[in-house]
Amino acid sequence: MQNEKFKPFYLFFITYMTQMGIVFFSLPNIIANHFGYNGWIMIIPISVVVLIHIGLIATIYSFNKGESIFQTIESLNSKAKMILMPLYISLSIFWSILSVTIAKHYVHVLKFLYFPQSDIQWFVLLTLILTFYLVTRGIITIAHISTIFFFLSAPIIFLFFY
Repeated sequence: MQNEKFKPFYLFFITYMTQMGIVFFSLPNIIANHFGYNGWIMIIPISVVVLIHIGLIATIYSFNKGESIFQTIESLNSKAKMILMPLYISLSIFWSILSVTIAKHYVHVLKFLYFPQSDIQWFVLLTLILTFYLVTRGIITIAHISTIFFFLSAPIIFLFFY
């Protein structure tokens, strides 16, 4: 186990690097498919909904005095504990399927943008090895790597003004 604590400002880097991954390439297409070609107007209402959800999470966090929702459920009576195992199993299945889907989409985008003639199995293998390393090392390693990639990729935004 690592003794280093997760600092809150790492959350910015993780969120930014997650959004700059697949969302950066696929958001215009998703917006055009669901809302039409003037769908950029919908970004503001969707952002308000996301901010409301973040506010609800912060309210629950402060209401529980810094405990997670899972610690709060575990501290309840035995009837509430009966739902914990199916809840944990369904959450782990959901996040596993979501992460594999995002990784597959990311590998396809990389292949079609940068290496259209190459075989996709090598990219999938490299992505799985990197994912396994990051998951076994913990969230601190993911935060550190996200911070490094942020400072490597953030100056590219200034090229839009060139």
